[in-house]
Amino acid sequence: MPDPFSTLPAPLPLMIFEAIEDLSTLNYLLHSSPAANVIFESYYCEITEAVLSHFIPQLQQLLRTVVLVRSDHVTVHDELDSPEALDNFLATRVLDNNAGTKPLSNATVSLSAVRSLTTSSSHVQQISSSFFEEFLDRVNGIKPSYFNDKLDDLMIKDYHRKLPQGHRYEPLRCGRPSWIEEQRVYRALWHVQLYLDLVTITRPSLGVTSLVWDLLKNEGPHRVWGKLKRHWEVDEMDCLYQFMCEFLDATARPSVHPPHLSKLPATERKFVTVPKPIPYDDYVSSQWCQTTKDLNYRSFAVDTFHAIVRSFHTTLYNSGFEPFQRPDFEPFRRLGFDIWDREKMAGLGLVRVPRFLKQPEFCWVGPVKSGSGMFEYYFRWKSLMVEKCKNSAGP
Repeated sequence: MPDPFSTLPAPLPLMIFEAIEDLSTLNYLLHSSPAANVIFESYYCEITEAVLSHFIPQLQQLLRTVVLVRSDHVTVHDELDSPEALDNFLATRVLDNNAGTKPLSNATVSLSAVRSLTTSSSHVQQISSSFFEEFLDRVNGIKPSYFNDKLDDLMIKDYHRKLPQGHRYEPLRCGRPSWIEEQRVYRALWHVQLYLDLVTITRPSLGVTSLVWDLLKNEGPHRVWGKLKRHWEVDEMDCLYQFMCEFLDATARPSVHPPHLSKLPATERKFVTVPKPIPYDDYVSSQWCQTTKDLNYRSFAVDTFHAIVRSFHTTLYNSGFEPFQRPDFEPFRRLGFDIWDREKMAGLGLVRVPRFLKQPEFCWVGPVKSGSGMFEYYFRWKSLMVEKCKNSAGP
């Protein structure tokens, strides 16, 4: 069968390229059509920029930074000869707000670097699909409980020592990821990918030592992104990096053998996440914290967790009770709570439904009694952490 691209008149192939909205689709096209490859080699920067225009600005900058580092890998290898040089490189070429803002140019980036970006994008898509399948299975298997007794001082005093009796409830089943959930995962995986690129670039020759390589390898992605001002993006990255290490079933510490995206095994997936176009922000999506603006903040679940813990701790303190050790968020990271939007968390009965949204399917997700909201939600989150929680059947 002849290559369809070889029979098209000159303008049409470029128009097809410009209509592509994600890099993984571009990668598959280049793998399947030699004629498309020839065209791409002549216009690789223009075509890639056309595809990137469908991404949010922050991802555009991050992906351009990946390409620039890969294009200049020899110079970067020679430049990163000390921890101080690494810190300066990260400050000026990675963490700076202007990093990756200029469009790609044939004068500054190589064809091989851009081509490798499309390959990496396919790995990112595969890993994101595996992540969502695994974490949706995890979160759809939880058995939270709601509080069913009267709240009094004695209950507050003893609560953090022994969980009172609760009633299990059935959360709504979490479905496919929303746009903002996908964006958080893509962002986290590209953060990991740039870290892995630097590990590869600084790898020393046989018999040669490299302090920078040792630092990157031993300290993990935090050595690159630990100073990121948007600290919630580091939390998202931790969630994905932990998943990658578990996915490999590594016996050594992840920091010793960083799990390259290309080395992760392919699996049969129930569904594949294909990047969705940037949505139109409306009232409903804003109430569910699913807008482009919400990407600039940590997830609603994380905010809720810290708010109810702080509120409960303050209640104990003001009532004259001894402070207790605040619960760690780490167990909830394993359920993807860094990633999920407010709609999923409301379906789990772990956050409040927006006041002005009238969606009856959320109303029965574990009843909340008037006047006990703070304690109730703390109880529900805490019930997920207690292995031997007393539960009784029935509503």
